[in-house]
Amino acid sequence: NEIANLAPMSESLLAEALEENYFITLEQMHPSLAKLKSAEDTQLAFAQVVTMVGYLVRKGGYPMLLKLLDELTNGAEGDEALRKAGGWKSLDGFLGEWKGYLAERGLKRIPGLKVLKTKLADDGSSEDSEDVKSVADEEARKHLRLGDMLRDRKRYAEAAFEYAKAREASPGFHPVLLNKLGLAHMLAGNLEQAEKALHETLSVYPHFGPANRRLGEVYVRRKDFARARSSLEAALGVNPFDPGIHSLLLQTYRELGEEKLAAREEQVLSLLKGN
Repeated sequence: NEIANLAPMSESLLAEALEENYFITLEQMHPSLAKLKSAEDTQLAFAQVVTMVGYLVRKGGYPMLLKLLDELTNGAEGDEALRKAGGWKSLDGFLGEWKGYLAERGLKRIPGLKVLKTKLADDGSSEDSEDVKSVADEEARKHLRLGDMLRDRKRYAEAAFEYAKAREASPGFHPVLLNKLGLAHMLAGNLEQAEKALHETLSVYPHFGPANRRLGEVYVRRKDFARARSSLEAALGVNPFDPGIHSLLLQTYRELGEEKLAAREEQVLSLLKGN
């Protein structure tokens, strides 16, 4: 099911597009999604294409999809290819039917959801790209600043309290706040609470590297190395240059008896450190 398998971010963007009648045209997608003006537009375009292909398969199975690709490969224009493959008289007709299908799916929009960007610190580690200013509510920003200050002073339990207050004061879904909350709980030794906050982030942003890394570290501290491996390998897929991920993987692979993989991590760490 192309809708059931959508990531929450993609579903929310499509729901918003339906509400505001804002879609990325096929002309805008050509010749590459990378040329779109924003990360949000790129993610929306990807969600559109996934559901369009899924809708084609739903209507006529893979034979219809393959017929359409054959027609396009042989030089047919969009309208002609759709007519020959699926009986649609025009591209606009197909798009109208596809939008109607989306409207019937009951897509859910998650308030405050944003396409996250990750930047790298000087040591190659991932950082949350959103800072205090990105949180709209002033009361939430106040608690967030205080939480950062307390965390810098190694008062982790107090920092977690302030991050929780920031989350309560801020409407919408803020994965960066949840990430900070998870980190503070982990550093305070409250591993169950840390895991809960990080899982909440990953339920909406399953490929968010910093959350996967921190969850992996939580599992390492709990000596649950099988789960640590899964989370850390997911984080590595987002940022292969973070020495912290490789250090945690080195420990994890050794505990799991994966000596070849542990040796690989040692080599990678040596390269990253310039040795």
